[in-house]
Amino acid sequence: MGWLIIIGVGIACCAVGFGWGAFHRWSKWSRRLLLVFILSGYLSYSVYTAIYPLDSFYEYEFERISHQDFPRQGQFLFKWANYPDIHGDYTSCALFTAPVSEMESLFAEVPLSEKSVELRVSGDCLAGFETSYGQELELFKFVSAVDPSKGRYSEWGLLNDRETAFFHYSSW
Repeated sequence: MGWLIIIGVGIACCAVGFGWGAFHRWSKWSRRLLLVFILSGYLSYSVYTAIYPLDSFYEYEFERISHQDFPRQGQFLFKWANYPDIHGDYTSCALFTAPVSEMESLFAEVPLSEKSVELRVSGDCLAGFETSYGQELELFKFVSAVDPSKGRYSEWGLLNDRETAFFHYSSW
């Protein structure tokens, strides 16, 4: 919803700038004003995508964590990331769905999960997962990696419906 407002404001600014420029026959002042409007639109878009990353960010995160390609027909049910702190540490997570055939090939080499596996997902990610999925998360396959020397951990897995998967990354 927020991105629609920013895009709308950017389009309105460009339209006003072009109209103003045409009205004043592209005088020096109107060209400068148009440049200000265009730069403002670009800056607004850049700030927005830094705070609310695009789907491509989450696809890249999944590929970086899992060393697998993101499913071609994958659709995000939930995605969340916080803005990196001064040290570059952040958390990102997503819940996505894809056809069973794609998920089977994606998780072919991942071992079945044990019932005692505990997810490290918490806070906004866990609440978003449970709200978007509509039920408790039951794992079918699961991979977790903790690297204390670099201050990060990641986990990704396939849920019991075999159409829904998730990933979670956190650095500290």
